Amino acid sequence: MEFEDFSNLVFREGENKIEEMEIFHLSQREMQIEIFNNQVDKYIISDSSGVSLRGVAGQGMGYSYTEKMDEESARMIIAEVITNGEYTDIIEGASFSSPSKDTDKRYERAQGMDELSVEEKIEIMLELEKVALLIDKRVSKSQTCSYEEFSLKREMRNSKGLNLSDSSDWGYVYLSVVANDGDDTRTGSTMFLFRNPKDIDIAKIAKEAVKEAVSSLGGRPVESGKYNIILKNNVFSEILEGFMPAFTGENVQKGLSFLKGRIGNAIGSEILTLIEDPFLESGFKTCRFDDEGFPTTSKTIIENGVLKDYLFNSRAANKEGIVSTGNGFRDSYKAPVGTRPTNLMVLPGVISRERMIASIDKGVYITDVVGLHSGLNHVSGDFSLQAQGFLIEEGQLKRPVNGITISGNFIEILSNISNVSDDIYFGFPGNGHYGAPSIKINLIDISGY
Repeated sequence: MEFEDFSNLVFREGENKIEEMEIFHLSQREMQIEIFNNQVDKYIISDSSGVSLRGVAGQGMGYSYTEKMDEESARMIIAEVITNGEYTDIIEGASFSSPSKDTDKRYERAQGMDELSVEEKIEIMLELEKVALLIDKRVSKSQTCSYEEFSLKREMRNSKGLNLSDSSDWGYVYLSVVANDGDDTRTGSTMFLFRNPKDIDIAKIAKEAVKEAVSSLGGRPVESGKYNIILKNNVFSEILEGFMPAFTGENVQKGLSFLKGRIGNAIGSEILTLIEDPFLESGFKTCRFDDEGFPTTSKTIIENGVLKDYLFNSRAANKEGIVSTGNGFRDSYKAPVGTRPTNLMVLPGVISRERMIASIDKGVYITDVVGLHSGLNHVSGDFSLQAQGFLIEEGQLKRPVNGITISGNFIEILSNISNVSDDIYFGFPGNGHYGAPSIKINLIDISGY
């Protein structure tokens, strides 16, 4: 049964049993290719699809989901919504969106995933591994050489007359290589996002991964102390994503955010501005509505260092007596609605990264961090991350640095930003799409030897 027919059936069956209803359909097709040792190591095509139903029943909001769209499933999810509604409080529940001129235009981005055949995509990846292994004799093998593409479609309707759909395609190539120099072994990696596989630049991807691996050979720690540092754009993007839960209204209300009570207060340098742009043409999370049907909105989260707003889904917004900011998204049709941004980015500056490096007499250029899941605390804002990069002396990049840990508090980082470069970078589009330029920070603690 198609989604339109199934949703009509659910609405008919649920009439006079459920006060308000919202039905959400998510379908996804994924293709994955992995190359190892000049052979196809993995080739997978997978499809997933499912429907979730939310409804006001009894004293509260009930939830249910199904992977099948047939009469039996319709009756099952309606019964489960009614039962679940008996154990929740409607006051604490979400709200349903009414039709809006801001979301009534259906959004289907036309990409070019089918412009290349599967065989051609495999050839690209075989060539990528081959090129990478020929660049430098110190590169012994590829660790990961993978291609993934995704096709996603969202559809949703509710009893208020909302009827929305959108779709998008995107993909990425990830390459990681291993470099050796005697007993010293290092890895280097790069990721390339695309909407058309014809845009994949084999030479560029291979060169970046090899350069990162080879340039880190011979690294050693620096002496412990406070240093002026530069966080490379990809590093700051990852740290920003790690602390994003602190910017959600839900965590603020629960007391699980170090940003609670800070609206209107300075939490960073005056040169720092953080915005969300759900309509960014090049954004991989561009969309007109969230997974609750509320219009997405452009907003400034931090303006010249001052915290201006949190992100809200409808449930958290109800507690504040406001309307959702259009940030209610689900990880899947099975998952409850959480809160996350669309395209979130730190506005770039006008100085190049090279000039920013040249402005430091002695410091460290951080190019990679690990431990983001365990080393960041969005409740306190504290962080402690293993890092690597390069020593900066008299404005020049010198020897590679590894075996160090950077630590402090996120507000300390934001407050100590002294410059922002023009080299904005967007990372992997997961729970939002995060972009940041490289930033210069004064006096951060580094533990070395």
